[in-house]
Amino acid sequence: MVAPLAAYVPAVRSGALVLTAGQLPIRDGSLMAMGHVGDEVSTEIAGACARQCALNAVAAVRAEIGDLDRV
Repeated sequence: MVAPLAAYVPAVRSGALVLTAGQLPIRDGSLMAMGHVGDEVSTEIAGACARQCALNAVAAVRAEIGDLDRV
């Protein structure tokens, strides 16, 4: 799981829901890309960044509930 870079928690459980926030495309401790898609960032890199954000969100949910088999 990626550690928060600001004053927020990456996942919060509320009843049967787990909410995530602040997911950035961070892999191996580094931001994968920064800029506007189509200008500084290609659509291929943007897609990889979106995938990484989703993986980071899943990791935050897993840290909150432990077992993803219940999802």
